[in-house]
Amino acid sequence: YKNLGLACQGQGRYSEAGRCFIAAVQAEAADPRALRCLEELVAAHPGPTHSSPSAGSPDTALLTAFTAQNMMWRSVDGGATWSYIGFGGMDLGPRDTSISISDPDLTADAAGNIYHVSLYNPGEAQAGLGMAVSSDDGVTWTASPLEPGGDRPWISARGEHYVFVAVHGSIYRSVPGSQGIKLQKVGDSPYSQPDTNLQVGPDGALYHGGFTGVARSTDDGATWTELPNEMTPASGHGWMMAEPVFDDAGNLYATWFAEGDLFYGVWSPAGEWVGEWQVTDLPGTHLWPWMVAGADGRIALAWLGSLEAESPDSDV
Repeated sequence: YKNLGLACQGQGRYSEAGRCFIAAVQAEAADPRALRCLEELVAAHPGPTHSSPSAGSPDTALLTAFTAQNMMWRSVDGGATWSYIGFGGMDLGPRDTSISISDPDLTADAAGNIYHVSLYNPGEAQAGLGMAVSSDDGVTWTASPLEPGGDRPWISARGEHYVFVAVHGSIYRSVPGSQGIKLQKVGDSPYSQPDTNLQVGPDGALYHGGFTGVARSTDDGATWTELPNEMTPASGHGWMMAEPVFDDAGNLYATWFAEGDLFYGVWSPAGEWVGEWQVTDLPGTHLWPWMVAGADGRIALAWLGSLEAESPDSDV
């Protein structure tokens, strides 16, 4: 089904491709490869989250006050073109009552439902989390404001209507029967930093990255075991540990910055440490890395960078 979906996508038959990807996930929910293909069809982008210009900013046009916050785009041609779709069915209201003010993250479950998590603000900054689900490829959404809150939530799905959210190391999972949008706390990861990401692995376990490594949970986040590693600890402005990712052979990868240089590490399918590699040795400011993996041993990395010592666009 996955290969047929890729063939349909290459021929411009995008609706058929989506149905094939969904069928592939339903046939083998533990295999994330088709799920990654589905996730490429929908993207979220946060609007500016300031109502006044930042000190020293060269461009104030992006920092003016506005209504609602996160903005949603949809692509049906593999990312070649995008259409703004917003959040149909959700009464976002003004910023101080919005369910989606900043820090969005997306995932899709085995049935093709799309989940969006973000900050929720009922009158005061960062008061909670907002969860929403769409069963029609992002056309309409059903929302549920949540407590407690926390900056920079991350979400991942397993099976149908079963999602996990990490917030500063606190791990939440779906309440049964809630269609995935009501959560309950189940445990704490060893890593409490805000910019650490959560991933459901091909084995169904949870993986959470941190400053000093990657941890694994086989009981839905209640308890965690740190995988062995000899990595250079993440540090500096770009310390964010990107979402752990798996290639088609089950190898685990993670990427991070250490004092301005980009690194990535590799673990075998058995969870054994393989090694780390330094990607950059550049002057300037570099931060916010991201990584994806494909066939055995193939990865792609992206990050925000400038060769200037103090770049105004880096928002350091």
